[in-house]
Amino acid sequence: MSKATTRSDTRPWFLYGKILAVSSVALLAIAAITGCGHDTTSTTNGTVITNRQSGTVYRVHESVVLELPRVPLSEQRSGRVIEQKSDIAGGAFEVTGRVKLLSTTVLWRLQIGPSSSETDAAEQYSTELRRLLALQRASGNLITLDLRDDDGFLVLPIDIALDIGATSVVNDEGETSALMYEGSEALAYDAISVVNTLDFRWRF
Repeated sequence: MSKATTRSDTRPWFLYGKILAVSSVALLAIAAITGCGHDTTSTTNGTVITNRQSGTVYRVHESVVLELPRVPLSEQRSGRVIEQKSDIAGGAFEVTGRVKLLSTTVLWRLQIGPSSSETDAAEQYSTELRRLLALQRASGNLITLDLRDDDGFLVLPIDIALDIGATSVVNDEGETSALMYEGSEALAYDAISVVNTLDFRWRF
């Protein structure tokens, strides 16, 4: 996989939380803890459950239940947006990554398209677009958004498979000019609060 930095491939979904239960009935355990007064949000990295009365946040991932640290509203820095644009794959594609950091959730969006201009370099643009659409049709092609702190340490990698969940961005003629992907990840506030940079890696 091409990369800007080196990291372990282990997704640190389990960090910054207290493990409460590991079982096939994890959701039942949460129901017993929170009662009926709770809100549930499904993300690509688990289910986030918030107790309305206490404000306690739980995350369920692969039958593991974690209680996430509670953060006073006065200390939260939710709603921050980080955006990064770069050329990848030898300059063949331009990618734009954008994340919004909420108190315990990362909303993310990725757009990828040809790096050449449709008007100034039409032939090169067409070649790059055909290659991009071929990558979308094949399995195993991946772009990773790496969320890092100010010191360059990896906080959260977000793997995006090009063949899953793409939305076509069209030009004035109604033809596909880029692909867009969107999703969300659950992450404890302790980790979200230190995220300040975004970069890319790719495998294709």
